[in-house]
Amino acid sequence: MYAARNNFAFDVVYWRKIDQPFFGPVIGKDGDLSDVWRKRLDLLQPGEKALMEECVDLKVKDRDTRRLK
Repeated sequence: MYAARNNFAFDVVYWRKIDQPFFGPVIGKDGDLSDVWRKRLDLLQPGEKALMEECVDLKVKDRDTRRLK
C-alpha cells in the first residue's frame, strides 16, 4: 500500500519484488537500482521502443512549455 500511495516508492517495490521473479536478478553488489531499467531495454520490440521515445519526447515538450502557477 505504501508504494501505491507514494509514487516515488513504486520503483523500489517494482524492481526488488516484481521484476526479479520474472526476469532474474539485476541489482549490483551495492544494491543500486538506478540503472536497472537499462538492462531490460533489450526485452522491448523496436516498435515498443519507438513508442516510448515518442512518449518521452511529449513529456519533455510538455515540461518545457508548461506555465508555472
